[in-house]
Order: sequence, then structure tokens, then C-alpha cells
Amino acid sequence: MNLKFVFLILLFFSFSNLKSQTFRIENHCQAKELVYNHLLSKNHNGIKIKNISYSGMNNALGLFQYKSKFNDLPASGIVLSSGKAKDAMGPNDGTASNENHAKGDIDLSAINNLKTFDSSILEFDFMSLTDSIRFVFQFASEEYPEYVKKGVSDIFGFLSKT
Repeated sequence: MNLKFVFLILLFFSFSNLKSQTFRIENHCQAKELVYNHLLSKNHNGIKIKNISYSGMNNALGLFQYKSKFNDLPASGIVLSSGKAKDAMGPNDGTASNENHAKGDIDLSAINNLKTFDSSILEFDFMSLTDSIRFVFQFASEEYPEYVKKGVSDIFGFLSKT
């Protein structure tokens, strides 16, 4: 078998895998719409939500939509960013970080023992009529590994008050 032919077959399969997945982010959505349409299951399964609020820069909140034959992420969800939500689409081919020059979060600063900046905070009250709840989330950082042990770090919190 010709080595050139094998290389072309591998190249074809590489490009077909890239085209088999899409990742898009829209940031024109409102917090209430995102919570009701993308945080809750379609039938809301006994969850009552009220007092939805978002604080942060408008460009830091978004909706992601993901299609892949691998099913490794949910099909849609909410993006909260310390920079521009659309930047999560990539490519991440540099060491630059985006800042929104927004305030930090008191709770995360207390947990982290450092002052926080550029927070995106989605808050809501909810009550479950069942004995359990489940949230699926993924934390990612554009700044890893460039800023590890440099005195700054991304932080994520899922805080609950009872």
C-alpha cells in the first residue's frame, strides 16, 4: 500500500471528525430565559424557581449549543465567563486573557482568601418538590496553565443557602 494513500485517508478522517462537531455561543439571551430553557429539564420536574438575577458584564453571559457524535457535553447550557463568553468557542491559541474590569464576588473572595475580579453571577431561588436535584456543570479556564502559581487563578462556585 502506498504511504501517500494512507496519509490521505488519515487526513480525510481527521477533517471529517472536525466537521462532525459544532460549538456555538450566543450572548444575547436574558438570564431568566437561560434558566428556564437551558438549566431546567423540559418539563421542569417539580422544580419551582423565582428571583432570577444576573450580575456581571452582558458579554460574559451566554448560551452554548453543542453538537457532536461523541455526546461528551450537554447539547446546550449556560456560559458564565470572566471575559467574553463568545471566546469560549476558541481557538485558544495564545496566552492572552480577557478582562471585563467588573467587580468580584464577596463569597468567592472569602473562600479563595484572595480578592476576586470579573465575576459573572447567576442567582435564583428554587424549591424542589422531590427528594433530590441534579446540576451538570463543567469548569474550564483559558488561563490554565499559563497562570498557575502566579498569584491569580480562576475560581468557580456553586453556592447553596438553605
